[in-house]
Amino acid sequence: MLTDIQVMIRLLLSLVLGGLIGLERQLHRHAAGLRTHILVCLGSCLIMLTSLHVFDIYKDKVPLDPARIA
Repeated sequence: MLTDIQVMIRLLLSLVLGGLIGLERQLHRHAAGLRTHILVCLGSCLIMLTSLHVFDIYKDKVPLDPARIA
C-alpha cells in the first residue's frame, strides 16, 4: 500500500511534468497549454492511484487487475 508521502510525491511529479509539457506548448502557441496539460496529468495520475488503492483493498477477496480501471 502506498503511503501518503508517496501519493503526494506522485501527484506533485505529475503536476510538474505536465506543467513543463504545457509550458513548452504554450510558448510555441499551440492550442492546449499549461493549465490543460496540468489538469490532464493530474487526472490520469489520480485515476491510476485510485486503481492501485482499489487493488490493495480487494486483492485477497476478488481476482483483480490493477490496470483495469485505467
